[in-house]
Amino acid sequence: DNVYLPHAPPNIFLSAGGPELREAISEKNWESACYALRKSMEAEICDPDLGYSPEDKAQGRYRQWAIFFDTDHEIHTPYATLALGSAERLLVPLSLDENDYDRLFVGDIALFPVLERLDNEGFLKAKIDRFVFNRVKSVNNEPFKDPKTGGRLTFHPAQLDLQEMKVIVKDLHSRYLAGMHKVFLDADMVGSSNQRFFQRYVTALRLAGSNAINLSKSKGIALTQLDSTASAHVGKSTLEPLRRNVQDLVEGLESSPSFSKAGAVVDPSSSSSS
Repeated sequence: DNVYLPHAPPNIFLSAGGPELREAISEKNWESACYALRKSMEAEICDPDLGYSPEDKAQGRYRQWAIFFDTDHEIHTPYATLALGSAERLLVPLSLDENDYDRLFVGDIALFPVLERLDNEGFLKAKIDRFVFNRVKSVNNEPFKDPKTGGRLTFHPAQLDLQEMKVIVKDLHSRYLAGMHKVFLDADMVGSSNQRFFQRYVTALRLAGSNAINLSKSKGIALTQLDSTASAHVGKSTLEPLRRNVQDLVEGLESSPSFSKAGAVVDPSSSSSS
């Protein structure tokens, strides 16, 4: 709606959740809702103005919807598991706080116990595609490649933050080897290698300045759409590295072997979200 979201691109539609969604999706109709949503995501969209031919259809040139579900930490609820049963990829934001990380595993309603239960019951469709560490401090804007893991970032992270990332990833990898690989995409291609695990599943978002974050929230404009002319307090030197970081994440998702535009899930578990 251009009245309320004047800066949103015209091909993006936002459907808000809230009490209405919680009332509409229950354990009784969850399976039917998943089926209907999967079918709608598989539907091809033909724009008659482009004049698609049968050859275009054979080459997969029809557009498809890309649906993103932004869940809260109550991942066990019917409206959150609707996303897990419908989408194809799961993006998990992580903070560098090990207590936040531990909460992903503790209790029956935590993220990983829920994923494993749904997978065992045959209902899980969304598999883990990326862990995105957020609020990572940067030393400079130069691209970084870790010599031990081969992991790449668009910015050079602070050494302490990088070490904390590695501590958490090491534990994730040990759980992956202990049987958690079943809820990961491309596990057969990654195998048991810690280096391939880091390269395939781990990325990061740099710490954004509070001035940029507050401007984004107050204006209702995504960070990637912010213009430095919108405020005298946020300059190009602040916004450009953020844009490159986000663009790199998007390009990394599109180039992954399992890339599909049929849907994705974001699960900001507890306080791990950015």
